[in-house]
Amino acid sequence: MRSKVNANEQKEMQFWTIEEFTKFLQSSKHHVHYIAFSLAVYTGMRRGEILGLRWKDIDFEKKELKVIQTANWTRDGLVIQRPKTNDSIRRVKLFQNIIDDLQERYL
Repeated sequence: MRSKVNANEQKEMQFWTIEEFTKFLQSSKHHVHYIAFSLAVYTGMRRGEILGLRWKDIDFEKKELKVIQTANWTRDGLVIQRPKTNDSIRRVKLFQNIIDDLQERYL
């Protein structure tokens, strides 16, 4: 059973500083999931959006990607589906460092 949280008792959200994000990304540069971390930090994409990303969704020339599907785990296993809302289907501009990282993994 879920316990109800009194609105006056809600904890304030904690955010990393730019320096903390930078340190995290530098320390995870060689981690197998680095590109997912980088996409999350620099684009704000959700986990399911990142996991649903395909190479054909990335436009290296325009430096952008299209979010058109998500990957999520259910009781029945992995499900690939359209995002829940039409507003979630979008184009995301990419920084050059992410483009470089993606191209390095693509080749």
